[in-house]
Amino acid sequence: MIGLLGYGVTTRSVASYLERESESYFWIMSHDEINSLDMKLYPNAATRKKVPADVNTLIISPGIPPSDPRLLDFPKDNIYTDIDFFMQRKINTKARWIAVTATNGKSTSVAKLTHILRKHQHDAVSVGNIGVSAFDHPQADIYVAELSSFQLYYMKCAHFDVGIIGEISPDHLDWHGDEGSYRESKHKLAKIARQCFIKPLSDENLMLALSAEVIGLSATLADLDDFRPLPYRLTPVYDASGWHIFNDSKSTNLSSCEYALNCFESEDCVYLICGGVLKEPITDKWVDSLNKGNIKPIFFGASSFLMWQRVRKGVMVEDVQQALSYIRQINLPGTVLFSPGCSSFDMFDNYIHRGEQFDLEVADVFE
Repeated sequence: MIGLLGYGVTTRSVASYLERESESYFWIMSHDEINSLDMKLYPNAATRKKVPADVNTLIISPGIPPSDPRLLDFPKDNIYTDIDFFMQRKINTKARWIAVTATNGKSTSVAKLTHILRKHQHDAVSVGNIGVSAFDHPQADIYVAELSSFQLYYMKCAHFDVGIIGEISPDHLDWHGDEGSYRESKHKLAKIARQCFIKPLSDENLMLALSAEVIGLSATLADLDDFRPLPYRLTPVYDASGWHIFNDSKSTNLSSCEYALNCFESEDCVYLICGGVLKEPITDKWVDSLNKGNIKPIFFGASSFLMWQRVRKGVMVEDVQQALSYIRQINLPGTVLFSPGCSSFDMFDNYIHRGEQFDLEVADVFE
């Protein structure tokens, strides 16, 4: 029997596939994880602390760590994420696969690669950590997969034609336990790709990867002239009366927040709104970025006190609405940068939900 653990986008796509194939499966999750009364729950699923004995294959949401009590006695070789399970089932053996991993810049790089491939008449689809499952596009010509360290950790069947490993900095240490394990998961891609490029995720290096023999595409930088950036990555949302407001909700780690701050280092006044759930220890480099004279930090969320304590500068507020209201009351126009540097799960469903809420609050406070 197949068990599904974690009610994420990918596991829901696997469930839809199993329904189409008329295969037996059950969701296995605790009471506080149950999202729908229509779910096919394993009997007494809400009270189970272990995977039932008659489950021989387990499909999990990648964010579930191996330390989860329900996985401790379950064979690791029988645990799959959706990409691994897709390949294990040999659903589309003719497709070619490009895989991208890094600490930052994965989603944008995957979107750029898919954009270029489509421009050259390929039926290319972005899948994986970007929020789409290959099970929803079983006939694609080329899959461009964004791979998190979580997905790579569990992979056993997956093999990729081209791998790209970008720059890696500490992240997800709460999940992996230490930086060495995190890096090991990332570099696993080099072992399961026919050809792997270990280079920064620059546009030039993306073109180089596309020119690999198995893809054989002669792309140029001009192919990106009409590329539209992904939402909530330094997206301008308001520009009036001296205020310039940017939504960088995609910033889920400190190095991403540092990058965003560096984009505005020449501005006289930058109100930085950051906070949420920290995924790694606070670095001196991030503290130095906030201690620059033009940066006025406002902290919110679960890690607000810890962040303020390290920086000893700025203010703490309850939520994004209060942060924007505080800035508006000061009434000294400048750049407002929403770059949380943390995961969103203390207050939001995900970074997209967080970004949507920020846009709404800006419209309410500033317009």
